[in-house]
Amino acid sequence: MDSQAGCRGEVPADPGLSPTVLWSAEAWVYLLEDEIHQQLILRSDSQVGNFSLGVLEGKASATLILTGPVALEVSGQTPLPLGAWAHLAMCYDGGGLRLFMNGIQEAFLPYSGTPAQAPGPIYIGGSSTEQFCGWVDETRLSDTIRYDENFDPFYVYLVDLRVGDQQVPGWALGTGAGDLAEAWDYQSLYDLIDGAAEVYIAHNFQYAVRQYYYGQIGGQDEELELWMFDQGTPEDAEELFHDPLIAPPAAIPIDNIGAEARIDSGLLYFVLDFWRDQYYAKIMISHENGTEEAWQTALDFGAEADTNIITRNQFKVDANTVGLWHFDEGSGSLFQDASGNGHDGTLINPAWAATTPYQEVLYITSAQLLEGIQQSTAIDDDDTARITFSSPVAPLAITSTNIDDILQLSQGHSWLSGGNQIGSATWNDSGDTLSISFSLEGGAPTLANGDTLYPNPEYLYSIDSLQAGGYRFVRFEEVSGVHAPQSSILPQAAKLFPPRPTPFNARTRITYQLAHPSYVTLCIRNLSGREVGELHRGFQDAGLHAYDWNP
Repeated sequence: MDSQAGCRGEVPADPGLSPTVLWSAEAWVYLLEDEIHQQLILRSDSQVGNFSLGVLEGKASATLILTGPVALEVSGQTPLPLGAWAHLAMCYDGGGLRLFMNGIQEAFLPYSGTPAQAPGPIYIGGSSTEQFCGWVDETRLSDTIRYDENFDPFYVYLVDLRVGDQQVPGWALGTGAGDLAEAWDYQSLYDLIDGAAEVYIAHNFQYAVRQYYYGQIGGQDEELELWMFDQGTPEDAEELFHDPLIAPPAAIPIDNIGAEARIDSGLLYFVLDFWRDQYYAKIMISHENGTEEAWQTALDFGAEADTNIITRNQFKVDANTVGLWHFDEGSGSLFQDASGNGHDGTLINPAWAATTPYQEVLYITSAQLLEGIQQSTAIDDDDTARITFSSPVAPLAITSTNIDDILQLSQGHSWLSGGNQIGSATWNDSGDTLSISFSLEGGAPTLANGDTLYPNPEYLYSIDSLQAGGYRFVRFEEVSGVHAPQSSILPQAAKLFPPRPTPFNARTRITYQLAHPSYVTLCIRNLSGREVGELHRGFQDAGLHAYDWNP
């Protein structure tokens, strides 16, 4: 559902939609804009009770009204990605409200009570007063606790990829020696593909699976061979699909298997750990006898495998499912409740977005352009940029020769001065924050407030191999004499940074960070140790703070 285009869904009120003592609401969302203060993903708009899931200042938020009334409100700590899918969930277990983003608990508010009656109507993606700026997909309400600890929503276990009732009709899964083979390194690949390992390693090969099935075509005993390749890119996978060493000219790819396919786990009774890679599937079947029957068998087999691939991330229906909306109709103004409970809905301003895979990415959580001592709307050589990431980044040196490729800016803008220089680019100790200073040699950089910043996945990936994705808007953050805005990623430890400029002059900025809310006394002493000024005394929140000393 494309809520960015003004589309929103409404499910009529029904007592069956009212939250119970155990209650969960969850959705997959694709945020496109984070500057709007409050955005609605899901809400029960009832006079007595209420529950909602949304985005507040770019971060996940949830509300649940208990009898009393008592309002439980929680907000996350980590900004949602822009331009990438995120899973959000709120869960109440009778003793507290939990909020999860991408399987990580972002907030917990302990409070015992009973949810107030809130039969709806249920608004999804927006209402007459709020709108979600992005796409909303899988949405589910449950009268149970779906999650009470951290989990991985991107990992989905597939039991197998066989057609129908545990087998291809008329075909038996081969269980003999050699009927199942797997390759994961040079030697095993050499053995499996008979000496062609160089070709596959050159194409970023990681894994291969081969499985045989046995049946009849035209009254003759035949075998069906299923291959699956794990590759770095869909293009590499497709090239290997057509490799004559293993793909005869008659092999025809099944629609949608390949570039759109990501198998997270569970191929034919064993699990692969390459959860975030792309697969290309190939089905070969002997058709010397009964060509049409052989072709139809291959099509049926491939279609079922394709369905398993495409629907692997869909929420499943069980006894605790109250309402489930896949938003897979693709057109029209009606959307169906897949739970079977009859909570079908209607779209206002119908608009549909193309399906894109749920894929976990390393993303930028904030891109701040920080004003220095010289107060100006233009970039000065004492201004800095601070870019924070959702996870520690694998070691990468960023210089004037590669920064525009690694951190790509919209409108053809550049981090470089007219003389193709930057001041410096340094990572913090934890590897999740990059600080950039600028050069004015030959003219100021063209980087500007509001630019869209795209991390290049060819260079940037996390230490646990998540590729970069999505985007973030560059925001100008001005410090006006009191303190700077908090970093969206909290520091790991308290730290006092060297004042700028050093040595002191008529105006100097003093910057420090706090890992936790703390009582702070910030004073200035001369060389003899005598206090000559006090800038702050009192409690401060965790984050980055800055003061200007201007006696």
